[in-house]
Amino acid sequence: MSKPGMCAAAVAVLTVGAWSQSALADTASATCEVRKEGEKKKGASGACDFSERQGYISINLRNGDNVELRPADKPNHFKDQKGNKVVRTSTGGNTQEYKWDQRKIIVTFTGGYGAQGHSQNDESGGTPHDLQDLVGAKGGQAYGELQRRGYEYRTGSTSGHEKYSYWLNRSSGRCVQIVTAEGRYQSIVNSSSHNCNR
Repeated sequence: MSKPGMCAAAVAVLTVGAWSQSALADTASATCEVRKEGEKKKGASGACDFSERQGYISINLRNGDNVELRPADKPNHFKDQKGNKVVRTSTGGNTQEYKWDQRKIIVTFTGGYGAQGHSQNDESGGTPHDLQDLVGAKGGQAYGELQRRGYEYRTGSTSGHEKYSYWLNRSSGRCVQIVTAEGRYQSIVNSSSHNCNR
């Protein structure tokens, strides 16, 4: 093989290796529960794989179904592979809910998030350590505290009785989603940088 051919082959191998490492970096083990609209009991549930990269989400269910979501026009709004509207809500520090018109998938993270051993709290879906004490705080009072800790408001929306706001930490580049209901921060979780319009 000629020198240029060997160089091209080496670059191709390195590129594939780097891509597979970065693809794994945002993958988490989780438990997924699928429910049809109106059902109170658990539907099909079990282990699943969840990954998020630049606002695009993949949920691989144990029955072989794959859900691919792409960002829509508003934060936490997506379109699935068939073009259906999907809305994400956070129901707790380690839980996210994805709602369609007729069904929902509840994703509960079961351990470390990512292939590099980061804590779930340091990745998408977890509560950042520096903001855990603000969960449950009154929104008006905590607003100044967020700014004092280096976060700046980027965007927000309202869904029902809940307000969703996105804040960017100027020094770390971390984007967080805050859900406010009844005047208090119900949850603060790491979010995709896409949601902070970076």
